[in-house]
Amino acid sequence: MNVMRNVGSLFLLLLAVITPSNSAAFQSETNPMSLENAVRSFDEGTVHLLDGNFLAAIQQYSQADEAGWVSAELYYNMGLAYHRSNKFGLAVLYLEKAKRLAPEDVKIVHSLSVASHRQADRFSQLPDPFWQKTHLWLANRLPFAVAFWIGLAFWIGLVGLIIGKLLFQLHGDWWRRARILLGSVSFCLIFYALTTSAWPPIEERAVVLTPEAKIHELADESSTEVLIIHEGLVITVKTSSADWAFIEVSNGSKGWVSSAVLGTI
Repeated sequence: MNVMRNVGSLFLLLLAVITPSNSAAFQSETNPMSLENAVRSFDEGTVHLLDGNFLAAIQQYSQADEAGWVSAELYYNMGLAYHRSNKFGLAVLYLEKAKRLAPEDVKIVHSLSVASHRQADRFSQLPDPFWQKTHLWLANRLPFAVAFWIGLAFWIGLVGLIIGKLLFQLHGDWWRRARILLGSVSFCLIFYALTTSAWPPIEERAVVLTPEAKIHELADESSTEVLIIHEGLVITVKTSSADWAFIEVSNGSKGWVSSAVLGTI
């Protein structure tokens, strides 16, 4: 196992030197920093990364990140820089952030696969319920905001038909079927939009950033320990507060862990 980890680490180190992203398509979340400055910080960070000055690279990348500019390329390079700085948890965190923005990017997926060889925990993966897979598939193809406005348009059409029936005495099977169709479709779309907005199918995930973390039965350090997890493990956050987070591991184990040891993806 140690040999596999060493080989994986060496391969990722080689990727950091050979294939850092040299350009970034930035998106602004808060826009407090000009795009020109964000690109300059990214470019300077990439120069430091190629020169092997990883702490300086992280500093430059962090300036763009903390200012609200995000991109898969930025997070990918940050992940490589943190990995070369031997900060495994942060490396996984930023590679996961990059994957969230570019889930089909082969380079990012492969780097995460290589980095996983350093993960000390080996938990089984419980299959997702069928309804959850269906909801996620639908949410990825039909955003709830789009569904709501389409549903509202169908509802307005239904109201128009009802008013037309009352004013112009419109009768017949065609009008009745049209009202049933518009009413059914509008109800389904609006119901889907509201439920997806309230209970999104994509759950919050986080990465363990400390060498190890204890999962407790209650949100209290003196409560019974359920499990010990280690740096770089990706977990699901069910609910959280300023001090504690209720999490679930891939094998179904649940409990409370200090929020300070987690980095939200």
